[in-house]
Amino acid sequence: MIAKITSYILFSFAVVLLLLYPIAGGVQRLLVNPYAYALGLAILFIYFLTQSKYDHLSRGTWWLLLLIIVTPLVYLIPISLSWWQSLPGHDVYSQVNQWLFQNYNIEPEYYSLSLIPYQTEYSFYALFPPLALFMVMASFKQNMQHWMLYVFVAIAGGEACLAVIQFGSQNEYFFFGIPRLKDSMALGTYPNPDHFSLLMAIAIPFVMVLLFKQLGGKKKRSKRRRRSKSSRRILYIMAYSTLIILLFMSAIFSGSRAGIALAFIAIFLSYKRFTHRKKFSYMLLVVILAVGLGILMMVLDIAPIINRFLKENPFVDGRWTIFSNSWEGIQSFFPLGSGPGTFPYVYKIFQPIEQAGFINHAHNDYIELIFETGIIGVIGLISFFILFITRWRILAAETHSGVRFKQAAGISLVIILLHSILEFNMHDSFNILFFALLSGFFFAQRGGESSRLKIDMGCLSK
Repeated sequence: MIAKITSYILFSFAVVLLLLYPIAGGVQRLLVNPYAYALGLAILFIYFLTQSKYDHLSRGTWWLLLLIIVTPLVYLIPISLSWWQSLPGHDVYSQVNQWLFQNYNIEPEYYSLSLIPYQTEYSFYALFPPLALFMVMASFKQNMQHWMLYVFVAIAGGEACLAVIQFGSQNEYFFFGIPRLKDSMALGTYPNPDHFSLLMAIAIPFVMVLLFKQLGGKKKRSKRRRRSKSSRRILYIMAYSTLIILLFMSAIFSGSRAGIALAFIAIFLSYKRFTHRKKFSYMLLVVILAVGLGILMMVLDIAPIINRFLKENPFVDGRWTIFSNSWEGIQSFFPLGSGPGTFPYVYKIFQPIEQAGFINHAHNDYIELIFETGIIGVIGLISFFILFITRWRILAAETHSGVRFKQAAGISLVIILLHSILEFNMHDSFNILFFALLSGFFFAQRGGESSRLKIDMGCLSK
């Protein structure tokens, strides 16, 4: 009984954590961070206080989690000045420190592997919310995991509806004071339309699983029961089809070239994975979706988005300059890096004069991770990809309907990993929560998992 109550408490806290950022919206989300960190820490405290077994994650996953938690703490350990000065890339900082001490008698309180310790400390606090969601999602029973996924899809659906309203009306009232990087683009409650488009893409596989469940094989039922279920089934098919159209069109309305491409990939991978393409019902689905998209395109003017694709050359983009300069920084600080959370400030050393403005992120999560943590980040990335591929091969071998949601989570994680090549989703306070949630669901495993996965998913369509 106590375990059940604890699960409900953790579930409620997890839902509140997911809702904090969309409710705050835009740049105001920065004000929510302290509350999110505190709530994440509370969830972790309750989780470890009440958890009796930890076999819901593999040993390799636990080791990777330990590496993630320990890394920022290692960079905060005080070291001697002589050792600090001998570290790669520290020559310039040593000269500046000497100048400050000689002229103003100012010197750092202490030296550590991180060039900016307080930023590394903040990055450690930022781990609390995603770690909390990962832990609880992995430990929940199947029915509660599915309800968490329902919350995820509901948030994506709400953001998609808001995006359609924003794009159609262009009324500042529906942007809630969020500054727009580009006119005529929709972004939901996100400050960045590129990050918004990712949410649309990663929600698509789950809605398609629900849709294909309704279109899939019918169980043997009495004629009377089949009649009573038919009308409800038609409503579900219409609802899920409409939601897929909304998600896809909202990705288009964002104007994000990568986001639109990933939405196409999400639909393609989901269709290929979850359907038997020769069935007439699935071909009919393609026709219905195509007609729905065509109607929506005619109703709403998407000329600004088309013009962006025609006028802007994707190969003439500031990202490529950032990548080049960041690679120079990686070489300078390798193998230890500059320290977690320090990229925006350390990058200035490698930023040319002609590149005006403040560069807050590398627009590539992998480059930024290696820039900040060096060889530790490389080890972490390799470990994650090995665990992901191993887990996917296990789940891909399953054919029963109960495993489809986990496979959808795998597809969504692939979409996130692809998008992170051109964006900084792991540094977006909202999207990293979705990444943690889906990862917790994807990597969750425990004894008797196969029998639980075979439980019919009918509860998801009731």
